[in-house]
Amino acid sequence: MIRKSAIWGSGLAVLLSLSAPVWAVDNPEADRQLIGYEAKEELAALERVNFSGVEPNFPSGFFDGLRSKIESFGDYRNLRIEVVAYTGSEQLTTAERAEFGDSANLSSLRAESVREEIASRTDFPNARLESRGAGEGSGDFAEVNIFYDAPQYRSIDTSSSGVSANDYDSAREALAKTEEDEEDTTLEDALNAVDENYSLLKENSVDLQYSYNMSYSSSDSLVLDTDTTSGQVVVTGVTRDGRLTHTNSISMSYGLSDNLTLGVAIPLVSTSTLGDSISEDGVGDMSVSMRWQPFPVRPGKANMTLSSSVGLPTGTSPYDIDINNTLPTGSGLYSLGFSANVNKLIDPIVAYGSVSYSQAFEDDGFSQQRGSRVLEGIKPGGTFGYSFGMGYALTYGVSMNMGFSHSFGSDSELEFTDETFESFGGHAARFNIGAGFRTSPGTVLSVNLAMGLTRESPDFVVGFYIPFSVEGFKSYFGGDGE
Repeated sequence: MIRKSAIWGSGLAVLLSLSAPVWAVDNPEADRQLIGYEAKEELAALERVNFSGVEPNFPSGFFDGLRSKIESFGDYRNLRIEVVAYTGSEQLTTAERAEFGDSANLSSLRAESVREEIASRTDFPNARLESRGAGEGSGDFAEVNIFYDAPQYRSIDTSSSGVSANDYDSAREALAKTEEDEEDTTLEDALNAVDENYSLLKENSVDLQYSYNMSYSSSDSLVLDTDTTSGQVVVTGVTRDGRLTHTNSISMSYGLSDNLTLGVAIPLVSTSTLGDSISEDGVGDMSVSMRWQPFPVRPGKANMTLSSSVGLPTGTSPYDIDINNTLPTGSGLYSLGFSANVNKLIDPIVAYGSVSYSQAFEDDGFSQQRGSRVLEGIKPGGTFGYSFGMGYALTYGVSMNMGFSHSFGSDSELEFTDETFESFGGHAARFNIGAGFRTSPGTVLSVNLAMGLTRESPDFVVGFYIPFSVEGFKSYFGGDGE
């Protein structure tokens, strides 16, 4: 995680020193001037962290000691905390080698586990957290090295009643630094703004999420008539049909374990035709999902999650309505879907991709009038899909992403009373662009825009979603997460 922010403290101190009365010599900021920064380092700055396998055993007071040490640096810049882990020189057992690989890989996993704990239980401004496996050493432990730029001051003469141009220049320069949008941020935020299937929750944690999407689809139809003179069919006009749909969804995810997350989503749908001639409001199709990470996260390696979902036909079915006067809010069919999702950090971006397959189940329990025929059943075809893209962290608080998605379905069979028709599956392709905005240490607001590239795709989809995690709520009430 890379965190950089504006340095308000040093600029404000200089500004206060300019405005303070000349007799305020007891104020330490009134008789010194910031002249720059000097690189500093503290190696093995804290007590060592021991391990049970990969899990770290932190010594008592470790995080309080880390906070106190960082606070003692004053108005630092470019803070970097490096975790270096070692594996004992004894050769790994057969079981350990099967589980963790070689000593270098085990030490990398240990370093990353310590880094993740520090990231989740502390929140330092201007902090960049790194992990490094050093392979075999004198024991099974991790050390924390701290690197930072310390402020350097020079004394100034407070006996004069005036303020020099140099003092104003220094203040102006310090305040200008506060407006630098320095690069920071977890590339994680850029990825989570794309799709929740790329992320999992920690064990026993709960995530609530609200999302809103507005989609619009249009099509043109020819108006035909018969020429009374020639008897030929002629085109007399073009009719534009359109459908606008608003979807508000509430979903909840639960971390059954660190690598297995369960979820449920309930959508509320409002849909209408162009001009609001027909409209419908109601519950959409609920879904139940599962996300599983089969392999532990390995620094520098691609990460994979496998997802599955079950769609429940809780919305208004398109096969149980009067198609001339009512709109559906659901698919009317049970469905089952699977996807494999892969992502990899390639500094300064995160690349992602997925493949998916979904299948709706056939249904023949309805009788719907469609023109002069009666539809009695449907055998839907399967749908294959894939997507790829990239995310980029602009600053600690802002990330952007863009990608492409494409799905194509096999033909479906529509069973009427007297015959069966095949319906072409079609192709749906979209270009997606989005952004994530950090509203608190634990909450990121994501917005997205998708533009349809084929006839089967919506013209556009625009929306946003925001998660409300336990950690996010704590940040509003001053919790430190420890």
